Amino acid sequence: MATNSSWSKEFDCTADTLYGIITSGEFHKARSNLLENPSADVKETERTDTRLKFEVHCVEYTKGVMGVDKTKTEKTVTRYDCDLKKRTVEWFYEGSQGKRVKVWGDMAVTETGGGARVQQNFNVNIKIPLVGGKIEKMVAKETAKFWPKYEKLMTGFVDKAK
Repeated sequence: MATNSSWSKEFDCTADTLYGIITSGEFHKARSNLLENPSADVKETERTDTRLKFEVHCVEYTKGVMGVDKTKTEKTVTRYDCDLKKRTVEWFYEGSQGKRVKVWGDMAVTETGGGARVQQNFNVNIKIPLVGGKIEKMVAKETAKFWPKYEKLMTGFVDKAK
């Protein structure tokens, strides 16, 4: 069973502007930096009138049962699939943990009376006997702590776009 964390915020900009931010390589590099990853590279893999696909390749500090180990790094990739017409995004994270750890989520941008709202959902499922559920809860707790930093980052990008 997966553990979830969600976040939503309205911004004073158009939905197209906000969606452009969450689908930009510059934003994802800045987000990776905010997560204190040593490096990140964004690679677009597909672009049509209706779909954008890209990958964020990161070097991250190793994460284990005891938390983050800054003496070791690992390579990860997050794949994003964006529906440009619906302004939605689905993403899937892959790290060195293989099939025992599944991390995924989605984003959506909608018009509001005062601008645009982004809704994000983060999911984690860790299939390790006895401790998987506990680790999921720790990951979700850390994710909840990250949302205010993420909001500040996004606000900065929105302010730059005005």
